[in-house]
Amino acid sequence: SSFFFNDPATTRIYTLSLHDALPISPAVEDVRQHIKQARFDVKRQFQTDVVLETSRVLSSTASEMKEEGIVAPKVSISGDAGARAFFDASEYRTIVEELLSNARRVLKQSDRKSIEVQIELNESIVVRVIDSGPGLASGDFTRVFDRGFSTKSVGGGYGLYHAATTVAKYDGIIRVAESEPFKRTVFLLELTRIQQADS
Repeated sequence: SSFFFNDPATTRIYTLSLHDALPISPAVEDVRQHIKQARFDVKRQFQTDVVLETSRVLSSTASEMKEEGIVAPKVSISGDAGARAFFDASEYRTIVEELLSNARRVLKQSDRKSIEVQIELNESIVVRVIDSGPGLASGDFTRVFDRGFSTKSVGGGYGLYHAATTVAKYDGIIRVAESEPFKRTVFLLELTRIQQADS
């Protein structure tokens, strides 16, 4: 195969075969390698061990929850312990802190004060924060993530909104999975798992 190009300086037409063009392939390959490395760097930067980071958040809030009369959160973990989520660790901790803070706030209205955290490490990574508070009306399952929406009498309405926008940035999902007053309200966070071949 060949193609033609016109040299305006000499007004001559040259024929350049694809074989002659092969010397540019190392440059193309170099660009490909840079892109591949950049993708690797991004994925490495945003690999989060959700078990470790969740434990850090729970440890940092344990004394406060004890003072509030909340039973030490029960944590259950299932699946591949080596799984990592495509998420920034700091932003992940902020979201878990928000979900726990939300649970702690509503438990002030409940005689039975319990929080449970479930972590499933499978094809995707699922984290559930479950509380025994007064729950949410079904109509508020999605509204609770709207900017400015709050069940507080004063202030609030931005924590869950910011959590939702952050999760969306990483193509994740955050939602209220179910709510039964004073039994269990479940906030579910689903994140993309980084496959080992990607890391």
